[in-house]
Amino acid sequence: MAKKLNYTYKRVTNDKTLTAVYFGGSVTAGACASIPDETSWRGLIGEYLVRRFPEAEVKNVRAAIGGTGTGIGLFRMDEDVIAHNPDLVFIDFTLNDAYQRYTLEESVVYYESLIRRLYRANPYVDIVIIFIGDRNTVFNGSKWIDEHKRLAEHYDIPTISFNDVLARELANTGNDIGDYLNDWVHPNDNGYKLYAKAMQELLENDFCGSHEEPTAACPDEQFSNDALMLGKTERIELDKMKDIKANGFLLEGGDFGAKQLYNCYHVGDELSFKFTGTYVGAMAHCWPNEEATANVACIVDGKEVGVASFRKNDHSIIHITFAKDLPYGEHSVTLRNDEEGKGTIRTFYVYGE
Repeated sequence: MAKKLNYTYKRVTNDKTLTAVYFGGSVTAGACASIPDETSWRGLIGEYLVRRFPEAEVKNVRAAIGGTGTGIGLFRMDEDVIAHNPDLVFIDFTLNDAYQRYTLEESVVYYESLIRRLYRANPYVDIVIIFIGDRNTVFNGSKWIDEHKRLAEHYDIPTISFNDVLARELANTGNDIGDYLNDWVHPNDNGYKLYAKAMQELLENDFCGSHEEPTAACPDEQFSNDALMLGKTERIELDKMKDIKANGFLLEGGDFGAKQLYNCYHVGDELSFKFTGTYVGAMAHCWPNEEATANVACIVDGKEVGVASFRKNDHSIIHITFAKDLPYGEHSVTLRNDEEGKGTIRTFYVYGE
């Protein structure tokens, strides 16, 4: 049984303050809403919390980036979530984990690592996990949702499935899905109102019930059988990577919210650098409208360990792993484009201590 939001209730009623962080992808960011900060589910729920607890100082923090899943979320959560000292965190990553084409095992490791890092920062923090669907999953379900539900149950974390909310609405009204979704996945204002109504009902049912003193929420036993990523994570800007040298890769003007981007275009373009840790990856971009896209070999300490493809993906933002499970220490890395075409690196991710 999912635990109640005891810490949230204590904060708004006793301490008269609440910081709610909205952590996820484009639907939580408010894509396709007429006014994202007001007419998205996030904007509507933020306004509800302010209205519901007028004597409390409620701070709503957007920490959502379209197209991103738990892997990218894990590397940005220290700055984008934990730095705000949240009391309540809404998390929406399940759909994008499927779009990122993580294996289920990879997705669970990232998601569980993220949950445990939140509890390590504040053992009492309340979490609500959200399952968002698209025009396929609303009718056919999703193995990603099923697996993440099991993960949430392990931690007694409340969940809400906007996927199921939309499916029930369609079944009960006979309306067309286009009455709620602007495209394959993003709601219009009508869809966002539907999602917000369901979220408000979940919160209101919790707030109207009895509450106990908050207790630490994290169990000792983990859900995944694999090692979690609970050590030091770093998000490193391109020009801050140690001993970085470009031979063909071009440091060009930024886009997508990044100051600068490293782009490769031709066979033989190389980028080399050093890092200390056990894992190195990147937030990158593939180019769905480009016929030719890069295929980049990763060479660590003189040995080729893998190939990263920038080919078409379900999203333009992609999480690329260059190398993992390395011995801890300093490593020299060379990225070499082996296929004529474009590839873009936005920022580097390093893990391990």
